[in-house]
Amino acid sequence: MHDSTLLQDFLILMAVVIPMVLLAEKLKFPSLIGFIVAGLLIGPYSLGWVGNMESVQFLAEIGIILLLFTIGLEFSIEKILKIKNFLLLVGGGQVGFTILLTVLAGWIFNVNLEKSLVFGFMVSVSSTAIIMKILGQRKELNTPVGKLTLSISLLQDLAIIPMMLLLPVLAGDGQAEPLKIIGTLGLSIGGIAVILVGARYLVPKLLKLVTASNNREVFIITIIFIIFFIAWVGHAVGLSLALGAFLAGLIVSESEYSHQVLADIFPMKDALTSLFFISVGMLLNLSFFAEHYLIIIAMAVAIVLLKTVVVAILARLLNYPQRIGIAVGLTIAQIGEFSLVIAMSAKGLNLLGDFDYQVFLGASVLTMLAAPTLLVYSNSIGFWIQKKMHNRAMITSPLRVLSSMVSADKLESGNEGKKLKGHVIIIGFGKTGQHLSYVLQETGIPFVISELQHQRFSLAKSLGYRTVFGDSTTTEILDQLVIHDASVLVISTGEFYSTMRIIKVARAVNPGLHILARTRYVSELEQLYEAGADQVIPEEFETSIEIFSRTLRYFHIPRNVISSQIAIIRKERYGTMRGQAVSKETLGQLPYILAATTTESGVILDTSPVAGKTILESGLTSIAGIHIIAVVRDGKSISSPDTTYRFEPGDVVVMIGNHAEIDAALGILGTDLIS
Repeated sequence: MHDSTLLQDFLILMAVVIPMVLLAEKLKFPSLIGFIVAGLLIGPYSLGWVGNMESVQFLAEIGIILLLFTIGLEFSIEKILKIKNFLLLVGGGQVGFTILLTVLAGWIFNVNLEKSLVFGFMVSVSSTAIIMKILGQRKELNTPVGKLTLSISLLQDLAIIPMMLLLPVLAGDGQAEPLKIIGTLGLSIGGIAVILVGARYLVPKLLKLVTASNNREVFIITIIFIIFFIAWVGHAVGLSLALGAFLAGLIVSESEYSHQVLADIFPMKDALTSLFFISVGMLLNLSFFAEHYLIIIAMAVAIVLLKTVVVAILARLLNYPQRIGIAVGLTIAQIGEFSLVIAMSAKGLNLLGDFDYQVFLGASVLTMLAAPTLLVYSNSIGFWIQKKMHNRAMITSPLRVLSSMVSADKLESGNEGKKLKGHVIIIGFGKTGQHLSYVLQETGIPFVISELQHQRFSLAKSLGYRTVFGDSTTTEILDQLVIHDASVLVISTGEFYSTMRIIKVARAVNPGLHILARTRYVSELEQLYEAGADQVIPEEFETSIEIFSRTLRYFHIPRNVISSQIAIIRKERYGTMRGQAVSKETLGQLPYILAATTTESGVILDTSPVAGKTILESGLTSIAGIHIIAVVRDGKSISSPDTTYRFEPGDVVVMIGNHAEIDAALGILGTDLIS
């Protein structure tokens, strides 16, 4: 008879997890807090309801593997190459300086070098699972904070390789000589190259072969095989299983089947990743925590402060505003899942004692529990600290100061030697800012650009545009943009928190300013309007509007009908697309709009069935029932032609009728409409 212990453990686990997660969400906490607390309750150091922890941890490791695979799947090799400088400078700097400062703290408190290095390794790594889960839920992966955080997280995952290889050396294991370590590192790097190059050619062919069978079950099984095979190969050459899974995701992301793979893997990933957070809670000894809570809390606070300060300084040196550096630092301030792997390995090698291990574990759980709150308020904290620090003599990057001074001088003189007044301020020189600048330049409307990214700043300057380098969330940069004399402010960055700040500051300085803001999600609309924006354009619904307008256009719905529908949606602040009821006043206009007839134009091609036929012979009026307003031939319009008029190739027929009549007429013409 089969052992039912594992099944019993899972039933208990689920029975506790479900109410804890529901309670966490009711209290507006992320679900992962519910998972960790549930693990604390049923773990071996509290109620002890789960006896088979090894099985839970095994499934949790599978969840982490699937998580890293989906991250690689969504990121792609091309995106990594684009941020390679951030990977080395920000990610490498964060890991390196965190380890260095931890070792320095160990020296101050008389901790031996080996143990200090181990603590440095553990503290420097953050939780990819927590970061990606929360940033993904908050839709902030593509923000400046999200991109910098992802750069650091990826470098941390790569840094796990040398850290794990150095542990035996620090433990004094004679079998791990320095030359052997260097050789193993070389093997790992070579293994990454072989995996990426080899699988990049083999995986697409395998997926193409499998998809040809039109069997979804085989497709899913093949994907799971690819994930775990590449993870296993990576592990064989010295990588972690999770890093191998990340490489598998990068490889599959290059194929045309990546979107379907993501859709199939996501449900399994979410379910199994939750087990990781539960297993973390199970590891904590509550009686030890109660006895040494002051030391544990002090260590947790020190970890958060250390990582935040290191990242804030690095981001500042790269000319990012203080608020972004602090926000990124708070986002990666927690201890990571791989830190616990390092801790367990170090404990097994006698580099850490039971006391050190439990103190670190307690501090780790506290930072993980605090992570969602720190991340939610990271931008607000960043703004507050930036404001406080700005009032003091904060050390600033010389490059940033020089760039700001140069751009300000340029603005003072102006490219045309004119003082700015009644102008447009464009925040952000991305695609939206570039297109708007071109149009304003062509129409002669004065404008000035603010850009924080050096590449875009240089591009704007090279095009001869008035440009200020700086963070527009500050009054000083807005003063350089002559905000008090501006007529229109366009915020095109799409980054919610900075947009909120810019609107509030700009509105306070210039109450009469017309503010247009771009945002990514409609859920952010009301807050931006409340902050003082006059118009907010959400990307996700503008795309929806474009899709439905083109669909209606295909069915020859009149342009005025389409325009009226769009106007209704925008007037209601996209409420109809968010499930809100349309106002009675607006609803009453719809019958009149939809009852309207439409005009349409069609061109007669050489292959048209009516070429060479008269209007009467064509059947346009007798069969389709439309009325021909005019025919345009060789640039000349013939109004209301009679039924004897003979069509020739190149004629443009202008018709009026209802939607069904226009459809029938275009079918007779055998032609595409003229838009």
